[in-house]
Amino acid sequence: MRVLFTVTAVSLLALISSLRAQEIVTDVAIYGGTPAGIAAAIAAGKAGKQVLLIEPYSRIGGLATNGLTHPDYHAHEGLTGTFLAFTRRVEAYYIGKYGKESPQATETRDGTHAEPNVNQAVFAAMLAEIPTIRVLTRHVLRRNDQAVEPASSTATVLRAITVGVRQHGFPGG
Repeated sequence: MRVLFTVTAVSLLALISSLRAQEIVTDVAIYGGTPAGIAAAIAAGKAGKQVLLIEPYSRIGGLATNGLTHPDYHAHEGLTGTFLAFTRRVEAYYIGKYGKESPQATETRDGTHAEPNVNQAVFAAMLAEIPTIRVLTRHVLRRNDQAVEPASSTATVLRAITVGVRQHGFPGG
């Protein structure tokens, strides 16, 4: 099933004139460009789905790209999937830039500890590799339209949402 989205984009000219709207049809919509949202987008994109990843702030990656760059995990053996691919790319970045035995490379602890800008670049590269993923930053949820699925009296299907450009402050502001 495909979902229809109305995305409003505001530019300086639009503030003076009228608000422009653009309809985007997609298979999967993900609200929140956190590491979990990015992993979901990558999984859906690899499955051949058209994906729209909507992030309220200007940067994807959540806390991993905004300061909390030391994630909690129990053991390296537990790192799997998209997060394992991410940590390997982070480690490769530091090895490529500074050398395998450098303090910068060893302090990444196998790619699990990194600077926010490195995490941001790695996440962006991972998303860019899948052409069916589209990322909208600085967009907040304004409205959603739901419908009850005819085959079930309890299943609700998201038919459309409206997101708008975040002007300032917190996502709702």
